[in-house]
Amino acid sequence: MDNENFIEKINCFVCKKQLKEQSDELFEDFFRSYEQHLLNNHQIIVPKFQSVDEFIDFLQQCFSLDQLESENRCQQFTFKKFDKIFNYFLIDKQQMSEIVIKKIVEKHFLEKILNESQKQRSDPNFSRMCLFCRKIFSENRSQLFDHLYNDHNFFIGHPDNIIDANEFLDILEEKLKKLLCLYCEREFKNWNVLKEHMRKKGHKTLNHNNREYDRFYLINYLCNDKHWKQIKKENDFYIDNTNDDWDDWIVDDDNDNQLDCLCFFCPFKQKFDNIRQHLRMEHDFDFDKILAIDDFYDRIMIINFIRKNILTNQCYICQDTFENRDNLFEHLQNTRHMTRLPSKNVYHSPEYYFPALDDDCFLMFLDDCND
Repeated sequence: MDNENFIEKINCFVCKKQLKEQSDELFEDFFRSYEQHLLNNHQIIVPKFQSVDEFIDFLQQCFSLDQLESENRCQQFTFKKFDKIFNYFLIDKQQMSEIVIKKIVEKHFLEKILNESQKQRSDPNFSRMCLFCRKIFSENRSQLFDHLYNDHNFFIGHPDNIIDANEFLDILEEKLKKLLCLYCEREFKNWNVLKEHMRKKGHKTLNHNNREYDRFYLINYLCNDKHWKQIKKENDFYIDNTNDDWDDWIVDDDNDNQLDCLCFFCPFKQKFDNIRQHLRMEHDFDFDKILAIDDFYDRIMIINFIRKNILTNQCYICQDTFENRDNLFEHLQNTRHMTRLPSKNVYHSPEYYFPALDDDCFLMFLDDCND
């Protein structure tokens, strides 16, 4: 039987789902999609197939996980971060390096966490009473977080950086019921004394040294071997040590202009709708292409990736580095790289979840992209 006829008939050896009908790619593309199917649907990691013959040989020898386990070809691998535990199956582990396995697992784990967070932030069934008053918020948790900040001056983080928000709020509510200050964690004799203490001392935030809260902040899942503060420090150091000073691009604003967005390519700063038009008319850059990206966190990462590359005088398409910003922009215009978006494989990295530009107002408008 030739390769093509064989592949036309193959099914996933776990769920028996026929996969070929969904894919008309070349063989190489198809067995990459087969690897991805095993990982995404069954959390099975297999060695990278180097040829069609190697791929077909694998398929002919695999009929079930039980069979692979009986032949000592399958090992279980557990990956844990805080309370999130994922179990993987490693097939023919001796053909993979520990570094490759770690890279595959961490990337898949991060994607799962981001998908889970995406579902939570768009959950229409959210309903909860404020921690400090009797007002109830439903449909969208961001309304509650905005209320806590604007009406009670209580800030626990941006709602898009929170995962398992209900459990998080349960813990905070329980502490307040015990009359504990959420910042200094002292106990008070009644509710009014506690509120007055939090108001006078400015303790309307959390104790950042209490690691109990780490698992509720999405940023802490982005790197398995570093805490978010270390990643942020490294990122800031890299940006702060560029040759060109970014400060001369920032125009002093009064309070009415605090929500103005800074252009990617020039010092122009305006309201969101105006800056979108400016990017299109002056730089032939269609910001709506970013808004059209389905995944919310991809939108965040691509903006931070573009910002950071421009801050460090790098082309965000070809990654060439230039002596100064003028040379970079000349390159972006001449190559028309300015009109394009970078591919996902270059910007989809934990470091680009952090804003490259402090108070980047572009990031505030990504949730209302349909508007």
